Amino acid sequence: MQFKIVSENTQKIVDLYQLSRNINFDSEILLFDKKEVSLGLLSHKSIVYIALNFVDFAIKTYSDIYPKEAISCVNLARKWLSDKNSISKEEIKTVVSFSISNSNISNRSSSNINYAAIYACYTTYHSQAVSYAIDVANSVASAAFNKDEEFIRQGEFILDYLKSGLYLFHLEK
Repeated sequence: MQFKIVSENTQKIVDLYQLSRNINFDSEILLFDKKEVSLGLLSHKSIVYIALNFVDFAIKTYSDIYPKEAISCVNLARKWLSDKNSISKEEIKTVVSFSISNSNISNRSSSNINYAAIYACYTTYHSQAVSYAIDVANSVASAAFNKDEEFIRQGEFILDYLKSGLYLFHLEK
């Protein structure tokens, strides 16, 4: 199965394995088969939503402990997702700095998940938010038992997200 990602006058063909590492703001995802079928649009909120879901899955699946340093980052990103005007950039910077400076995780999976949560928080405001969302995908895959299977699972999640029409609730107003 192949997909075409169209954004800012660029087009890229990717497969399910590559999808989570090639998403972008204001991009349209099309199923690219014998004929192109639009699956939906990705907005800034879509990217944050997807990143948070990757972190949630990783916490439940790949870690014995919930990295406490990640809790404040995840909660702040969720708050932003509900109302992007409810938090300031300074608040995000403070929480991320605190999480980084207090991170003392020796378990590789938990450490990767903690960084995924930090990156998810960064996706809410940073000018390089898409890069941070891709860092979330890579960090979660690094925490996984099988990186290839995790990238495919991420692609399937994005595909299900678009097919469900949930992205319509995340379009910018």
